[in-house]
Amino acid sequence: MKLTQITTPTQLHALQERWTHLLQTAPGRNLFLTFEWVSTWWDVFGAGKELFILLAEDQGELVAIAPLYAHTRAIAGVSLREIGLLGNQSVGSDFLDFIIREGREPEVLAAFGEALRQESGWERLMLDDVDGDSALVNHFRSLGRTSGCYVSQRRASTCPAMTLPATWDEFMGQPDKIFKRIVQRECVKKLHKRHQVELLLSVGDQPLEPWLQKLFALHTDRWHSVGQPGAFDDVRMKEFYLKVSELLNRSGILRLSALRVNGNVDVMEYGAVYGDTYYSLQGGCSAKGLELKAGHVLQYHIFESLVGHIREFRFLRGAERYKYQWGCDDRWTACVGIHRGIKAQAVGRSQSVARFFKGMVKRVIRLGSSRRK
Repeated sequence: MKLTQITTPTQLHALQERWTHLLQTAPGRNLFLTFEWVSTWWDVFGAGKELFILLAEDQGELVAIAPLYAHTRAIAGVSLREIGLLGNQSVGSDFLDFIIREGREPEVLAAFGEALRQESGWERLMLDDVDGDSALVNHFRSLGRTSGCYVSQRRASTCPAMTLPATWDEFMGQPDKIFKRIVQRECVKKLHKRHQVELLLSVGDQPLEPWLQKLFALHTDRWHSVGQPGAFDDVRMKEFYLKVSELLNRSGILRLSALRVNGNVDVMEYGAVYGDTYYSLQGGCSAKGLELKAGHVLQYHIFESLVGHIREFRFLRGAERYKYQWGCDDRWTACVGIHRGIKAQAVGRSQSVARFFKGMVKRVIRLGSSRRK
């Protein structure tokens, strides 16, 4: 097996066809590993970073990609050379991983691990937002420890998801059926009866930018109304979504849905379908939409369109109550850090201690609140 390295954007973009073909054969394939998502992330967020993508080929056939980058960053006043996964900052990518042809995982991980172990130009290897069930977690945790490094591991994000049944009757009859029936009776039927409602389950055949700008505005206004910044306050986030949407739409992956009530777009959802999985990525709802519970109505219709066609639904990071009301269970992502050398090990240990005490404080506050109640 031959390993090579991709270091330039030109080399990255030349890899598109082979990348897409390989991902379709990988057991961990998901939206956030698609060439469209990763290459756009690099184009928008790659400033100050260097591509460090490793390829594994066997007799000219591409069998694995380690989508990595390198950069130097200051942590608590300490400058460290760090390697990370492409897509792991700013845009909410979950379930990151190496892309490996099914059945080749053990030998490929061993080869990539050895190549990184011998690479002298880094002090921290941070595998953030990795699928918690990925073989990547255990392999690099063991590799770091046997190499004399300090290894940190923590659960990163809770990502509610559900397996969809084959029929709508099964979906409506699941254990969370009471909430679904209430939505059906109190939200869907009432909204359609009392207002003029237009459902748009995919606007991909229309110019995307006006719809995206509407999504940005709905999302931002909602967060500002509770005194918090929205994700799209960051101009790079807007740039990323504008660019990636065109690519995802061209590939048939994008699902941008909206609900018009009395002629006004009051709620939108930015979703995507990759393989047999639907990803609910971003949403926005107006004050009027909240009053009418239009978000529940749009979500109901999205589920209605997916059941019988899609195997899995993922709400992604965030343990908000409504996700469980629809019937989701927890999946999770992990962060594994390998700290090499005195400086990096000191930083890694101090961060682990800080997280421990921060968690302790949160638990004490929650305990005090529950006792007062």
